[in-house]
Amino acid sequence: MVSRKSKKAIIISKFNRRYKHCMEDILNYYADVATQENDIVKIQLKDIDFEQMTFSFRHEMVEFEILKPVRYENDKVCKNWGEVESTVVNMCRKAAASKHLSSICLKKIVYPDGPLDLLLVLGVCLLFLARYQPDFVYDTLLSKIPYVEKLRPWNTEMLIATAIIHIIEMWVCLRPKLTYYRVPIDYQLEWYCCAMLDGYMSANRLERYVKHIKGRYFNFEDETLSIEAPVVDSDSEL
Repeated sequence: MVSRKSKKAIIISKFNRRYKHCMEDILNYYADVATQENDIVKIQLKDIDFEQMTFSFRHEMVEFEILKPVRYENDKVCKNWGEVESTVVNMCRKAAASKHLSSICLKKIVYPDGPLDLLLVLGVCLLFLARYQPDFVYDTLLSKIPYVEKLRPWNTEMLIATAIIHIIEMWVCLRPKLTYYRVPIDYQLEWYCCAMLDGYMSANRLERYVKHIKGRYFNFEDETLSIEAPVVDSDSEL
């Protein structure tokens, strides 16, 4: 059984390490603190109890640390730490929804793994290779496949058409999801590279992964008490 003190410490630690984006959302929505416009940095959860959360942050125009208590929605008073967790999670989701964003910050790239994904990647790679080595692709690699030779004169056109289609799918299907799930720019670049190879399948793969981890994204268990460390972490996969 986790003690009250350790449970409180775990929640504070998880917010400061994993859910930093949620703290900013809560300050924006529930405390009317415009964090981006006012150059507010170093946001931390300092304290949490059955009635409120207390955040700290710094501003370039103020020398000392600023403390901002935020009471739970509707001045709710929780009866136990389980109720605190559910209340805080609901506030995170509502605050994120007010920005038309997910409460999940996805720091993860899922590479093509399914049969269709890999088939699309292989097809694009062969078209690209055939652009510079047509004899090797059509006369050696694909020589035993019927009717493939008839595609040789159209290889460049097929490659350009595939690239255009994948760019459109990337812009229409993948880009909004990357924004919605707050994917950092370095991970976005990897997602876009994958989308150039398999188009819409990258967006579909991202959505499947989010559904897979959505129910356990907010996890306030003490990971040191379990041999199964969760894969959901802002410093690793999310």
